[in-house]
Amino acid sequence: MITFELTTDDGHKSTVDATARDVLMWEKTTKGAKFGDFQDGSGLTLAAMYKIAWFAAKRVGVVDGVDLAEFERDYDVVPIGDDDADPTSEDR
Repeated sequence: MITFELTTDDGHKSTVDATARDVLMWEKTTKGAKFGDFQDGSGLTLAAMYKIAWFAAKRVGVVDGVDLAEFERDYDVVPIGDDDADPTSEDR
């Protein structure tokens, strides 16, 4: 659904793919969150993006034992998508 690049303060980078399960967990634990908002981008605030990335990182074991507050404090989260691809690359 969406790929995130996670970077710690010391520069360690990880990439995680958020799936429907991660978006579901965000929706179930966030008052007023709706999948439709996620799809059209209107509800994808920074707080939502961090929470979805945290669920994905927990699921795949990137942040074992790290709670959401620690994740928000210790990681930079950047969504990676097709729009970020190099427009000069041959595969475009």
